[in-house]
Amino acid sequence: MGAPIRTGRLVLRAARPGDEGWILAEIARPEVHRWLRGVPCPYRPEDAADWVAQSATLPMRRIIERDGAPLGSVSLTGPLGYWLRPGAWGQGIATEAADALVGLHFRQGGGRVRADVHLGNDASARVLAKLGFQETGCDVARSEYWGTPVEIRCFELDPAAWQARPADLAPGSVPL
Repeated sequence: MGAPIRTGRLVLRAARPGDEGWILAEIARPEVHRWLRGVPCPYRPEDAADWVAQSATLPMRRIIERDGAPLGSVSLTGPLGYWLRPGAWGQGIATEAADALVGLHFRQGGGRVRADVHLGNDASARVLAKLGFQETGCDVARSEYWGTPVEIRCFELDPAAWQARPADLAPGSVPL
């Protein structure tokens, strides 16, 4: 598993045994779960345990911590994905965490990054815009929470666009 990534305010670390409880509690919140398309509904203890166990083999899946408190997760194991506890919303945390992980991806020679958000999830779309993502259109994808297809907005980011993002977006990240 990769070393933790430190930003100005955050530590992005590997998931570890013991994370299951808080992950289960936070994803069970409808205001969080409704935006997570591929997450089982209902979200059960075994789902959280599987997620933590699988994370051991996925170096681009990280827990977001601030001052030792877990706030959510960010991953780049396919499209960029992230979620936060409601108490962490509106503080630039998702932007800072996603910027750090995307930066690591590009520094390691990774190519274009994709992301998508549910139609109506304007806060998440703003995170992507701050990172330099460009909207590429809309699509439909199945939501486990809703049990139906939902409309999604699709985005892409290439290394040049990421390099061109505002310099004050997020403090530079460096491995610990």
